[in-house]
Amino acid sequence: MKLFGVPITINLSFFIIIAFLGFDRLSNPAALVIWIVVATFSILVHEFGHAGVGKLFGLRPSIMLHGMGGLTTWEATTPLPPLKDIAVSLAGPIAGFIVGGLAFAVGAATGLLSGDSLIATVFSDLLWVNFGWGLLNLIPMLPLDGGRVMRGVLELIKPDIAVKGAHIISVVFAVLGAGLALWAGTLWGVFLAGWMGWMNVSALLSGRGETPTPRVVPKTARPATGLGSNAPSPTPVATTAIFNEAQAALAADDVDGAIRRLQQVLDNGTHGQRVLAFEMLAWCHLRKNNFPEASRMLDNLPRDYTPNPRLVGIIALRTNHPEDAITPLARALNATPEADTAMLLGEAYARMGQPDKAWRLHTVLGETLASHDLDMLEQALAFHTGQLERSIAVGERVFQAHANPDSAYNVACTHARLNNFDEALRWLDRALDAGLQPAAIILTDPDLAAIRKQPGFDDWFARRVSA
Repeated sequence: MKLFGVPITINLSFFIIIAFLGFDRLSNPAALVIWIVVATFSILVHEFGHAGVGKLFGLRPSIMLHGMGGLTTWEATTPLPPLKDIAVSLAGPIAGFIVGGLAFAVGAATGLLSGDSLIATVFSDLLWVNFGWGLLNLIPMLPLDGGRVMRGVLELIKPDIAVKGAHIISVVFAVLGAGLALWAGTLWGVFLAGWMGWMNVSALLSGRGETPTPRVVPKTARPATGLGSNAPSPTPVATTAIFNEAQAALAADDVDGAIRRLQQVLDNGTHGQRVLAFEMLAWCHLRKNNFPEASRMLDNLPRDYTPNPRLVGIIALRTNHPEDAITPLARALNATPEADTAMLLGEAYARMGQPDKAWRLHTVLGETLASHDLDMLEQALAFHTGQLERSIAVGERVFQAHANPDSAYNVACTHARLNNFDEALRWLDRALDAGLQPAAIILTDPDLAAIRKQPGFDDWFARRVSA
């Protein structure tokens, strides 16, 4: 939905957590409903504070309410300067303070600040969420607004150490916060402080080069580096030797080498360099089929920076959030009509139970895509919408015409889904003979899980790979 022109998404997890925080009102359903409504309203006001100031700076905001609170993101190609970033970060708490101040003024004037009535509960909740949570949100600890302000100040004073310094300071405050919450007996506070502390510790570890290790694209598409036409606009940073080396490593399928070089940037680079490095690292971890780590790389990006929408959509899809993949993938498809992106979007629609929208992509792109790409899209859409026999027929036709390894591979996956294991192995042979890369995808693709359990599979794979 949209409000004041700003897209808003509210996940079910948001209401679950808000209701959990009001568990002490279970015996009073009316008071619990008031709490949920007031908390939702106040958090939206907070996020609209960020969104409103962001729009003044020419950004296009969108808002999401999720289990851990609210998030305002932007369609942007470059990070905001530190002063503007600070202004956007402060705008959310200030908006809440204004609402809290109005509630206090009205409540004081009408005598409704005290008492046991439901109206008094409304005013009490408005004051707590807008003043109490607002002040807590100004603690200098990422990802809180206070942490973003602190990081912006560091960028003005000492930009070379701003990001790492912000994470270190955040860890210190997380430890202090967890200790205070434990002393006060607030287990939820201990959890929040610990969670935020761990996020910052993880960011520091990734910056030092210690990174944990998704087929990234849908059926019938080969994994892409993400450094093509949809990559961030070239900047002087992107032309430095370290980024050139990382891109060259990716082009040579040396993903680990690219990661090592980009981690050097996280240690020593400027703010702008780190932003580009985090986004490139997200692509790298997608190439390694490490969806959680790719997602974590995006989490390290600043609030005002919107990464490649195709990257965002793939990560959402591969981390089992197809509802969050549709908007960015549609944006990417509108910018560059490509079969690979259409396959991803079609998969998202299919997983959301909207096959008609998935097939509409085939119709809309009928005059845009080459006939080969259109056939590949049809094969993928048939697979994801459960028309498996149709997917096989289209894939066989595409392979006979073009000897495309991806089409053969996906025919194999479809046969495996139908428990036609002998046929699946025959088509895997054809895919490998046609040059399927990387062959290791056969060992991780969930669509081939059943065939990997068949007697003789390990010997077959060892023989084929060694060959």
